[in-house]
Amino acid sequence: MGPTRNVAVGLFVAGGIALFGLGLFLIGDRKRLFEDSFVVFAEFERLAGLQDGARVRVAGLGAGEVLSISFPQSPEAKFRVEMRVIEDLHPLVRTDSVALIQGEGLVGSQLVEIGAGSESAPKVEEGGTIDSREPFEMADLMAKASDVAETLSTTIVSVGDQPTVAAALAAKALGLPHNPPEATAACRNKFRARELLRAAGLRVPRFARFPIGGDPDPREIVVAVGFPCVLKPLCLSASRGDSSWVSICRVSSAAACA
Repeated sequence: MGPTRNVAVGLFVAGGIALFGLGLFLIGDRKRLFEDSFVVFAEFERLAGLQDGARVRVAGLGAGEVLSISFPQSPEAKFRVEMRVIEDLHPLVRTDSVALIQGEGLVGSQLVEIGAGSESAPKVEEGGTIDSREPFEMADLMAKASDVAETLSTTIVSVGDQPTVAAALAAKALGLPHNPPEATAACRNKFRARELLRAAGLRVPRFARFPIGGDPDPREIVVAVGFPCVLKPLCLSASRGDSSWVSICRVSSAAACA
């Protein structure tokens, strides 16, 4: 082997070693391996695909990596995640900080996000354990959507008191769980509901029905019914329409006593 070839081989080997060292340095710099750091733990029931070496962020800033994941020893135990975090961000990691597993973007790998703690809480100690929040997975969303769809497919829910009778009739026609339409109609009419309650032997306050308009005069209604009394519309729920009638009732009482 000639001198020239020996020099070429030497340069090739030296270049390879230099590139290897540069790559090692870049990887270490990206993972912040050459900075002072501390270790903190968090426990999770589910890992959502988190692996050793995953990134760790503190308040959104790259802060370290996952060193190891210890498996639970019983169904009640949790996965214990060991994380290395750079010392510069130690003042943000407090005893009330919360760790969350989340993805980088829609299809990115999983990482651990540690939220900044409060000013009143002390810094977490070296090797301390912080609280965690379970990761949210797309499967959870799909399961919830499936539950909602199943509920909607087996139930008819009316919004407000006016469509209740129509909802009861529709549910009856479809064979879904429902209240009897006759009972639903009676519940919408305060006068009819009180008649049925009284007929069933239940005690109800005295009541009377009067037409809307100027005849009879509100003062005559007050005298006929007696005190105390409240005037209500027949079909509105949740006390809607009561206030205006109560004010008329007060005006009528004043006029009747004059």
